[in-house]
Amino acid sequence: MSPAETKLFVAKIRILHMSAFSGTLLSLAYLGLHSALTNPTYFTSIVTGLNPTVEGDHLNEVAEIVRDLHSDQGKKGVQAAVIVFMHAGMESALTDTVEAFFEARPHKFYKFITDKKITISELLNLGKDEIIKTKIKEFLSDLERRPVLKKTSTLFTLLENSYSSEKYSFDGERLARIDSLRHQCAHGGADVADFSNFDDDLAYLRETADFFIDAASAALDIKLPQADIKVEQSAAANL
Repeated sequence: MSPAETKLFVAKIRILHMSAFSGTLLSLAYLGLHSALTNPTYFTSIVTGLNPTVEGDHLNEVAEIVRDLHSDQGKKGVQAAVIVFMHAGMESALTDTVEAFFEARPHKFYKFITDKKITISELLNLGKDEIIKTKIKEFLSDLERRPVLKKTSTLFTLLENSYSSEKYSFDGERLARIDSLRHQCAHGGADVADFSNFDDDLAYLRETADFFIDAASAALDIKLPQADIKVEQSAAANL
């Protein structure tokens, strides 16, 4: 396989793996929550462990409050972890597709480096092709630290609007909202985060990663094996 093919093949395998792992993590977490919520003594034992003097109706009332908190925070905790994880997978796929273009079509990056400065040392020690390659690598290194929409803009410039999908429509505003949710989850705000679109957001991250990989594959005339893993996240609705 060529370096570009390897980049895209690894990206495809990685996002498949991360989707499957996310589904497994959710299933295990929701199973644990379900077991706790259906055990009538689980939450009363927590309360009596904290305060052995609580008894009777008061014990049941406090246990019900603990149950609600445990259920809500437990679900939000695992949802936050999965959103952060799958967002990382999507962004990794995005990076891999841009780098695949570098491997196969480096000339497409010329437009991004026209204003790059060249040192005297580079002129003396490197040939023209090596200088261009170095400047593209500097651009890619800087791009790695840029917001996700800046990265998508770069990819679409490389694609030159040469790819479309009947099953998927890129929505920058939606991706920005999910990115904001990911940032909130990653920095301790999961307890107040809005997960009302959790299942759809998770699916959209997977679909977006697939779209990036498929678009780059088509543009670079690379044929990747087709595979699909369907992951169900709706178990939370039963809690």
